[in-house]
This record gives sequence, C-alpha cells and structure tokens, in this order.
Amino acid sequence: MNKSTKERKFLFSEDLNNKFLEENYGTNLTLASKIFAVFLSSAKEDIQNLEQAVEQSDFTEIYQISHKVKNNFLFVGLTRISQLLTELEKKAHEKSEEIEMISNQICQLFKNGFEMVEKELQNLNAFLAS
Repeated sequence: MNKSTKERKFLFSEDLNNKFLEENYGTNLTLASKIFAVFLSSAKEDIQNLEQAVEQSDFTEIYQISHKVKNNFLFVGLTRISQLLTELEKKAHEKSEEIEMISNQICQLFKNGFEMVEKELQNLNAFLAS
C-alpha cells in the first residue's frame, strides 16, 4: 500500500539550500514545483540579459536585473547566487569596477545551479506523481 505524499516527506537536495526550501515550502510541494518550473523558464534569459548589461557597463540595467531576479534564485535554493546578485545590485548602484568579477562568479555558478534545479524539479514531480 502506497503512502500518500502527506504521509511521506520529500527531502530537498543538499546541493541546494534545503533548510530554506523546507522552511518555506514545507509540505506544499506543488507550489515548490511551480516556482522551480517558472525559474527554469526564465533564468537563462535573465542571466544572458545580465551578462549583456555587464558587457555594456549599463549600471542601471545591471541594478534592475539583479534586483528583479535575486529572490528567484533564493526561492529555488541557490542562495550563493542570490547573495552575489545582492552584492552585484549594490556594486551597480555604486558604479563599482568589481561588477565584472561578481558577474563572472554568478555565471560560473549558474550553469551548475541551473542543472541542480532541473534535477530537483524532476525529483519533485516524480514524488508528487507517486
């Protein structure tokens, strides 16, 4: 006899900030699945737009993009990228030369992070379907 998803506990990946995810989603895994899917549908374009703004030294656009997307990364457990985006937002406001270095860190972490979120969404959906 299969237990319902309410009787079983989904364990978020330790590759993500699983403590944050568990605290914020609890048993509402359907919401988590939806948020992960929305993130995956927009994150690549967001990062590409950020890279382009950095290349053009468009501090206003860097600030706006960083501000807009930092919580998106937080809500899928990519806390380090969210922290870097917060730092990037601040540095863009200051028109700091550190922007390119921070942006490079974000881009390096993003590819692996995106794949982790894809995998986690697959795991979430499989758990919800079982």
